[in-house]
Amino acid sequence: KVYCWGWGDYGGLGNGTNTVYQKTPVQVTGITDAEEASAGYYHSCAVRTNGSVACWGGGSSGQLGNGTNPNDVNTYLTVSNISTGSRITNGAYHSCGLKTDGSVVCWGNNGSGRLGNNSTTNTNVPINTLNNTGDAQLFLTGFASQGTFVSPAINLTKEGGLFYLSLGTTKPFGTTIKLEFKTAASEVGLSA
Repeated sequence: KVYCWGWGDYGGLGNGTNTVYQKTPVQVTGITDAEEASAGYYHSCAVRTNGSVACWGGGSSGQLGNGTNPNDVNTYLTVSNISTGSRITNGAYHSCGLKTDGSVVCWGNNGSGRLGNNSTTNTNVPINTLNNTGDAQLFLTGFASQGTFVSPAINLTKEGGLFYLSLGTTKPFGTTIKLEFKTAASEVGLSA
């Protein structure tokens, strides 16, 4: 199950209402099989046990991923063309999902190239990111210290015994940091 609370304008609570301030958790309507969930600025998404992805809330930039750009969606929509989702993350106006084959798809607002496809054109359906080779890929969203919203993407690739971590900020194709792991790691966690 998924529960939401806080600012519910634009349908962000997913419970069939547009309650502005929800002070206690409410269950998202119709999702009882969530594996993982992520919240963006006006929208949220969840990966379901069957591999599909559900999103709800504000979708004016295509961040709900169902082929339309609805402004307020207070019950979930199923994201188009994803049946093997395993992870999800949301930025302010975009979303990215990791599929079980290791590929990453993104949809929504593509300002500053945040969808990772060497473009700045928005899309309301999932598209493949560049260099989608099945390497482990991680993604992260956050706020810059100046208060301007940015949504960096982190790409972790392996060449030989080295892992390369690329961090893009508001400029596409940012700085690359080389990391070396002495032991095998099945998952790399990031914390603030």
